Amino acid sequence: DIYDRDGVFAALREARPDTVIHQLTALSGRKFAENARIRVEGTRNLVDASLEAGARKMIVQSISWAYSPGNGPAGEDTPLDLEAPLPRKSTIDGIHALESAAAEMPERVILRYGLLYGAGTWYAPDGFIAQQVRQQEVA
Repeated sequence: DIYDRDGVFAALREARPDTVIHQLTALSGRKFAENARIRVEGTRNLVDASLEAGARKMIVQSISWAYSPGNGPAGEDTPLDLEAPLPRKSTIDGIHALESAAAEMPERVILRYGLLYGAGTWYAPDGFIAQQVRQQEVA
């Protein structure tokens, strides 16, 4: 339970990892508020526990479509879209919290994923996006 701060600390203290990989999400159930909470509160617990346990490196998943709008492809120096309107803003705020917390690690890799396609994803023929298209909920 990523929200059980004491439990997260105890687990990492016992494991004493060199590297922690953060892949926690609530995306499979499309629980966007919960996913933002994981990114903010869960990442905070994980980073603090990792540091206390002596881990040196963390690998976290972020998203590539969180950049501020621009006139061309975004680069690593393109800022996050922190001024986005709601509901996008809650996602971007979660990403910002996740990336800022991960940056406290001595070493970190922040993977800004794009969209995942194929069986079992939102973009599969039986996935969430395909359902939205069939129901004419996507413009």
